[in-house]
Amino acid sequence: MAVIPQTASASAAGAPRWRRFLTPWRSPADQPAWARPALLAVAVVAAVAYGWGMAGASVEPFYGAAARSMSQSWHDFIFGAFDPAGTVTVDKLPGALWVQALSLRVFGFHIWALVLPQVAEGVLTILALYRAVRRLAGPAAGLTAAAVLAVTPVTVLLGRGNVSDSLLILLLVLAADATSAALVTGSLRQLLLAGVWVGLAFQAKMIQAWLALPALAAAYLLAAPAARLRTRCAHVALAGLVTVVVSLSWMTAVSLVPSQDRPYVDGSANDSVYTQVFDYNGLGRLTGNWATTAGPVSPLVIAATKSGQSLTAETLGIKPSWHRLLAGPFAADSGWLLPAAVVGAAGVLMSRRRRGRRDPLRAAVVLWGGWWLILAVFFSTGVFINAYYVAALVPAAAALCGGPFDTPFESAKTAHDSRALAADAPAVTRTVQRLERATPPGDALLGTDTSGAADIYILYSGREVLPIGGYLGNVPAPTLATLQADISRGYVRIFILPVSPAGPDPRVRWLESHCARQAPPPDARPVPSATFVCGLPAAHPVPAPPVPAPPSG
Repeated sequence: MAVIPQTASASAAGAPRWRRFLTPWRSPADQPAWARPALLAVAVVAAVAYGWGMAGASVEPFYGAAARSMSQSWHDFIFGAFDPAGTVTVDKLPGALWVQALSLRVFGFHIWALVLPQVAEGVLTILALYRAVRRLAGPAAGLTAAAVLAVTPVTVLLGRGNVSDSLLILLLVLAADATSAALVTGSLRQLLLAGVWVGLAFQAKMIQAWLALPALAAAYLLAAPAARLRTRCAHVALAGLVTVVVSLSWMTAVSLVPSQDRPYVDGSANDSVYTQVFDYNGLGRLTGNWATTAGPVSPLVIAATKSGQSLTAETLGIKPSWHRLLAGPFAADSGWLLPAAVVGAAGVLMSRRRRGRRDPLRAAVVLWGGWWLILAVFFSTGVFINAYYVAALVPAAAALCGGPFDTPFESAKTAHDSRALAADAPAVTRTVQRLERATPPGDALLGTDTSGAADIYILYSGREVLPIGGYLGNVPAPTLATLQADISRGYVRIFILPVSPAGPDPRVRWLESHCARQAPPPDARPVPSATFVCGLPAAHPVPAPPVPAPPSG
């Protein structure tokens, strides 16, 4: 009797929880054995690239100063004060600075301690993106997306700096991951969790976090399991409410504190954090009036801008246009991913155009393509943007690049059959073992109509399973004469054939007319195939193998 080898992933799945925790490089049971090691390799390379030389990294001094101030006083920490005395706040919400300040408070002030949170956020984003893409498009697509994200220049630069975009991107990818889980499982809790992640991302980069909401909502409305559109709309509305509550929670709390007990809110003429967020950092960025929201601009700022010390789209001479993201540093940072992303998205949409609304790959294109498109329009039309803002486009572009690399051309039926194969693996193993006990060494375990019906048994046994007609069942091998000779000498006796009416293949028709059909077990469910025994009395006990899925093109 042959021994059926156990895969590494299966071993990992059956191991105790503490042992699996000690072997994080082993892939889960629902992923190929190479998936987890490859992902960890990408993450390690990214960690080295992001953290290399971080003790002497060039950081943004404005945010660095604010983080250090916040690390020295819990009062300054809570209100996002820029200076240690808490005179004014930073001109943005302090979500990302909270993480940096905590790092400085734990490790003391060092440049590497200021950069360390961004290194960790970058690596976590890679892991989260893999999971989000894998869930809808498969492990190869997830790994491709993770690798593209890891090596994109602007992503590497974010990991080596201290701006807030790295935390924004991590939280939005986590939101996309939770949305993908809601699409697959129908879990409202996962959709609400996505709203929480977007709300936390709002603390890091304000309205820019909300730009991902239409894409998340569109994917859920399209592909969520709930049958009624009204139900899906209600779920999206509830998740939106969660997003708003989490987004505005800190702002509302700060607004309730008397002005004399907190720093003045920078970026506003009325000491209002709402003005800071929605005017100075919101509408003003689109219209170009952000700088004058709180009054005339200092000549020092004007001089610095004219001298090019502030590397924005304005100082680089890149005006708002439909092709802005394909010019200058924007092209080098993320624009080079656009052609591959467009090709990948178009290929998936074309290949899945006849699928049902719940097709996971099409939902993935809606999610990531919508994310990219909305942000791209915002960045292309806004008067003021920094070059590193476009980093928020990279996860979406990377996910779209990965989308042709796994199952875009796999039918829904084939995907279902693949999942059924994994679920039925123990039963198939037991059947193969019974067949091996009843079959002399050197003989075929059984014969099947098409090689697609034979693969599962060959996979689990390594023994010969006679495939009649090849993959599609239409090639003349073996011939009817050969088949009759094999049966006559006892080489093969058991066949899995389609249920009548018989097709035109004379070999199958001969088998059905000359072999005894074996009655199914009393509790067997109806299946489109039947077991036939040839060369033995019909009453001879033969193990009935489970019927595999028929081949699909």
